[in-house]
Amino acid sequence: MAKLWAIRYGPHLAWAEGFRFVIIESNSSVAIQSIQCLEKTDPNFNLCHEIRALIARYWCCNLELIWREANICADHLAKLVKQQRISDVVFRVPPTLLLSSFDQDLQGFGSLRNSSL
Repeated sequence: MAKLWAIRYGPHLAWAEGFRFVIIESNSSVAIQSIQCLEKTDPNFNLCHEIRALIARYWCCNLELIWREANICADHLAKLVKQQRISDVVFRVPPTLLLSSFDQDLQGFGSLRNSSL
């Protein structure tokens, strides 16, 4: 459910800031499926319905699944927020501590995902 609230918060903030071309990325396939395959029996139905309504506003807004390891910047920020207990921060300029992560993301680098076959 926390992933759904995070997904809900992003479009609200983006809309309020005036962004009209937005890609919402989440590493939670369960949350994305709950939003895309809305079922009234889902305990998070109202929240998922609200997220769908936000995405359907008059703007270009897409919801995409991305592996955490493929988005170094988001992973780095999530760890930073957890360590420093900060929230509700809007960066107008990328923080300098993320510049190398931006370069890695732009070049398509990511960390390896552990998986077994």
